[in-house]
Amino acid sequence: MTTGLLRSGPLTAEFHDGELHDVRVCGIVVADRVHFTLRDADWGTATARLSTPRIATTADGFSIGYEGRADALPFSFLIRIDADGGTVRFAAEGHAEAPLRANRIGICVLHPQSLAGTPVEAVSGSRRRATAFPVEICPHQPFTGLSGLEHSAGPGRVTWTFEGETFETEDQRNWTDPSYKTYAPPLDLPFPRTLATGDLVRQSVTLRAIGPCVHGAPGPAAPSEIHLGRPTPGNLPAIGLTLPLRPVPLDERAGQMLRSLHPSHLRTVLDTAGDWRRVLAAAAHDASAVGAPLDVELVSRASGRDLFPVIDALGAMPIARLHAYDAESSVTTPEVAEQALAAMAAVDQRAPFGGGSRANYAELNRAVLPLNALDFLTYGISPQVHAFDDTSVMGTLSTQPATLRGARTTARGRPVLPGPLTLLPRFNPVATTGIIPSLDERPPPPDPRQPLPFTAAWAIGALAALRGADNVTLFETTGPGGVFEHPEHPFPIYDLLAVLARHRGARLLDTAATDPLITALGLATAAGPLVLVANLAAAARRIHPPFDEAVVRHLTADSPTTSDQFELPGHSAAVIAHGEL
Repeated sequence: MTTGLLRSGPLTAEFHDGELHDVRVCGIVVADRVHFTLRDADWGTATARLSTPRIATTADGFSIGYEGRADALPFSFLIRIDADGGTVRFAAEGHAEAPLRANRIGICVLHPQSLAGTPVEAVSGSRRRATAFPVEICPHQPFTGLSGLEHSAGPGRVTWTFEGETFETEDQRNWTDPSYKTYAPPLDLPFPRTLATGDLVRQSVTLRAIGPCVHGAPGPAAPSEIHLGRPTPGNLPAIGLTLPLRPVPLDERAGQMLRSLHPSHLRTVLDTAGDWRRVLAAAAHDASAVGAPLDVELVSRASGRDLFPVIDALGAMPIARLHAYDAESSVTTPEVAEQALAAMAAVDQRAPFGGGSRANYAELNRAVLPLNALDFLTYGISPQVHAFDDTSVMGTLSTQPATLRGARTTARGRPVLPGPLTLLPRFNPVATTGIIPSLDERPPPPDPRQPLPFTAAWAIGALAALRGADNVTLFETTGPGGVFEHPEHPFPIYDLLAVLARHRGARLLDTAATDPLITALGLATAAGPLVLVANLAAAARRIHPPFDEAVVRHLTADSPTTSDQFELPGHSAAVIAHGEL
């Protein structure tokens, strides 16, 4: 259920599906979300069935109440939200209906990344510590032992009070979420946490807002203008694709279609615990069919001592690069790097060797890497580690530049190659079960947005966010997580990559949009400037192209049109040219 705008003094908020969203003080966002969450023993988010909320409003406040029961955990809870005079309290009480194990049950506050650098007082009982929200992505918790936080919000000020358990804050930009998250219990306590039947969880978060605010009405929406500037020092990065984890050799038609995209490489994962010979055989076939070298991701289960036969089996195959990881930590450890390089030397394998994190930027940011052994750094990106709705997925794009900036600092001049970029995580690096899936098992459900313009719009946003990267690896080649499932029905992401393939290595143009929910990537091509534009919002936006009589083609349309202004549907993308497309 969604409500309209809720008000209490200088505070406003919206209520969606059991959560407070877009909490503002004096018009400034102080919390993207306040919500109750349940995370299972593998850090999976457990969904819950919620009762119809009871909502009441007063002259200067509101109250909301509802009940919930987790679907996959035997846990029931009651939520009560009360606001009056600029103070809102979000309280949760729940109990285990049977014994359960969970990594987290409690309230989370998502502070927006726009607070980066904002001074804050971290309160721990009677102690107060002056600090600030981190500017660069903090690898570990910046605020611990919390009972409160206090910081400014424009002309106003906010005080957070946390009760029931000890809270702490982590920098969620490590996973490309555009927020800092305050939660309980702290991670230095053992997990998974075991609850017996009847065990209670009680927590509350109170936000007090103070401010001399005037709430103005928003003005009418103006068309979003795209502005092109001068060429930048960087070029469009080389773009590769990922081979499916469960390989099916490409047929002739699929191979031809992928070859026309001119991918710089095809990434394959060779896990020593799995049937890596079968995977390698399929990868070699596909690489030959597409005409691209292999980017080989090696996963070791024995500190690198099991990598020799895998590296030896590569033989004289065209190899773009090798990178190796410890299976448990998902990063390149000194032991794995040493063993991989020794195996490469023994068989005269001369491909560049690198590493970093095969999971998220978080693992890269926290790792002690053997930099002197690495020719390049890489890390994966998925927008769905913590949240899964359209708005949250698109919101991660604003954080990707910070991950690239941090990775380049860590790399100390070495190339940084983000990827794979996938809508869904390829695997769970923090699972406690440690189950290795079989290649013959049914794959997990795909993201239903993969065949939609949504994915092409997200990819444009990612390429714009990662400008300056030396190379980027994108989605799988084929299948429900690929650029097409059947060659006769390519997805819009295929259409986008076909456009980019015609302008490989093009100089990037300084590009900006007046609407923050419109992102654009400008290219200086031989035929003139070309702009890839994406609407990250759910609602359609009017777009004013950067030149008169622009030629516009939506990625879902076959024929271009000429227009000085056009409407771009929500979560979709288009190509704009000054001349023929």
